[in-house]
Amino acid sequence: MALRPVLLILIDALLLVAVLFVAPFAWILRDGLCPDAVATHGVNAVAKAFTTFGVGPAILLLSIIRVLLGDGKGSPRQERRFVGVIRPVLVAIVVSMLTVVCVGLLMD
Repeated sequence: MALRPVLLILIDALLLVAVLFVAPFAWILRDGLCPDAVATHGVNAVAKAFTTFGVGPAILLLSIIRVLLGDGKGSPRQERRFVGVIRPVLVAIVVSMLTVVCVGLLMD
């Protein structure tokens, strides 16, 4: 297997983790977890949440890399067919592994 499809799978998984898990967690931590927490909303709150933990720049960087790598259309026909079928499964596995690692680090 070529390196490009593997990188695409890793970047897709990292983007999913950043958008679905890290960004909401950063928003919650930014608002606070104590009884005197302040609920925020609006575009300004989104901008502040994306700067917490550097989530916004990380998502932007991963998105740029993902666009630059393309969708793997330059790969040979059989390899592209194989990666196209199994890619969502591999992305889900990598997202699961990254989630387990993050939860392990948080609970340690």
